[in-house]
Amino acid sequence: MFFKIKKLENLDLITVKTSSNFEVVLSDLGAGIYKILFNDKVMNYGPKDIEEYAKIDQYHGKTIGRFAGRIKDANWNDIQFKANENSNLLHSGKHGVHNKRFKYSVKETTNCVKVVFSIVDSGKKSLFPGKFHLKVTYKIYQNNKIEILFASKCSEDCIVNLTNHTYY
Repeated sequence: MFFKIKKLENLDLITVKTSSNFEVVLSDLGAGIYKILFNDKVMNYGPKDIEEYAKIDQYHGKTIGRFAGRIKDANWNDIQFKANENSNLLHSGKHGVHNKRFKYSVKETTNCVKVVFSIVDSGKKSLFPGKFHLKVTYKIYQNNKIEILFASKCSEDCIVNLTNHTYY
């Protein structure tokens, strides 16, 4: 197994490849999966190029939060958010974590490469209450398995629903 990092203007790409030709390309933008390849065949559905992936409100492959899904009438707990899908708030709107660059670290172990993304969101732009700490960990194993782990905490009571938006 090996990994490499490619720094682009608007994001970094972290590529992890196993000895059995399984390749996962992660991005610090949205702590997401840009591509999954096996024997050079793309295994996930998403943008064809990195420019499309980097666009605002492009969800494919990215971490969605603070809230993945729809908040009816863009209102939760008497907080009125800006609607972005008819009268609802979809995937936290343009200030969701899918549009933010995460800090990251990469560690190679005997059976996997672990990429840990982290971010602290003040909530000021999104209107969600409290300071939100999010850690997204990807483990890519030698046996071609991907594991995604989410850990979060907020300084105030807050609605949280996290997911990864990769389609296979």
